[in-house]
Amino acid sequence: GLGSRLVMRLLAVADPDARGSFTENGNQVGDITLGGTLGLVTFVGIPIGFLAGLIVFAVRRWLPAGQPWRGLAFSAVLLALLGGTVIDPDNIDFRLLEPAGLAIALFGLLFLAAGFWLPLLADRWGPGEPPFLYRTDVTIGGGVVIAVVVVIGLVQVGRNIAELV
Repeated sequence: GLGSRLVMRLLAVADPDARGSFTENGNQVGDITLGGTLGLVTFVGIPIGFLAGLIVFAVRRWLPAGQPWRGLAFSAVLLALLGGTVIDPDNIDFRLLEPAGLAIALFGLLFLAAGFWLPLLADRWGPGEPPFLYRTDVTIGGGVVIAVVVVIGLVQVGRNIAELV
């Protein structure tokens, strides 16, 4: 939530011609309000953060050991599963704020940051992984399912990006 608020502020600064325009949600570009920030954190940041937390617990068994590979892998998982909700060609905000490539890159950095921090936090403070996840059939099956879902999700995000740029 707060990261996306920072990205929105950077985009408003990068495109001064958009100042005063209205976003898809009816907010005015360039205006940072307490109500808008609280709404963003409450209705976007907390639910997406909660969902990302559930995802890290669901897939961390299959993430590679050690940073930076663990963080990069989980970033790809998050981008594949949640990227389409943010990088959406139907969202007029990507057409309102120029350049669209900058918006895509900055929002992509949020997935990268979450991808690096969430597995570290889950490993440090989360519960251990259930023993059944280490069965050979579960390890192979889970890995295949995760790989297929990530590839499909990344292809869709790629299509969204291609539409926007």
